[in-house]
Amino acid sequence: MQKLISENLYKAICSQFNLQDIEEIRLRANCPVVICCLGKNYCLKAEQNYYIATDYELNYVISKATQNSFYAVSDQIKQMYISADGGIRIGITGDVVFDGDTVTTIKHINSINIRLPHQVKDFANIALSFIYNNGKINSTLVVSEPGGGKTTLLRDICRGLGSYSKVHNILLVDERREIASTVKGRPSLNVGLFTDIVSGGNKNFAFKQGIRALKPEVIVTDELSTEGDYLAVREAATSGVAVIASLHASSHLDLLKNKHIKSLLDDNIITRIVVLSSKTPTRYVGIYDNKLTCLYMPY
Repeated sequence: MQKLISENLYKAICSQFNLQDIEEIRLRANCPVVICCLGKNYCLKAEQNYYIATDYELNYVISKATQNSFYAVSDQIKQMYISADGGIRIGITGDVVFDGDTVTTIKHINSINIRLPHQVKDFANIALSFIYNNGKINSTLVVSEPGGGKTTLLRDICRGLGSYSKVHNILLVDERREIASTVKGRPSLNVGLFTDIVSGGNKNFAFKQGIRALKPEVIVTDELSTEGDYLAVREAATSGVAVIASLHASSHLDLLKNKHIKSLLDDNIITRIVVLSSKTPTRYVGIYDNKLTCLYMPY
């Protein structure tokens, strides 16, 4: 984080917050900087009033995140984000430029959301007791609203499955480069001892080629969103490979509104659902089977 933001902004944040507790730093042009700390939003204070995000602050972050090369991350910018070292993901907004129906870039960036990853060891222990049992890995959806802890849980699931006591061949398809945060091919976050990592590749390519080349027992991947993603999960299942993936939803009941997910549940391809929320002390809301029967509830 210190390498991404200006010295003045870094000092202001350090004087008011515990860096370990910060989840997001939001910079909106000519508006107060907002810090999300332990699930709550706070305006960053300055000597007179509030710390205002200037164009300089925004440009500083973009320059550092892209290493002064927009071209190198142009594919990410088209999708409104930039991946930075250490698993940091920077969401951006601005003027979208089209060529026909195709987005070519985003210019005049006017807001930035710096999302800071957290390594929470043993966070996945409860989930793993339902995902892995009787020698079988159940294909699983990790569900929450944005910021609920999905990526953190996926990361710790990889670590938990890939330990000395559980030697599983894991393929991590890290399309958005958040889970492992590879730097020159090496993970900067702990994703276990027996995890093969494909960073940046789309799921259709990475699933198909990864199953052929690496013979994984389980594929762990980030958010399912396109029809191709759901098809990749189905094809992995027909190859005998379990899949653990994340999905944006506010509850397990919302999954029934998604025809692709409903089909995966009805066909017994997805057999576990882990629901998280930033509003609960442990982040866990409940764990369900594919019939939406509750298997675990913390309260």
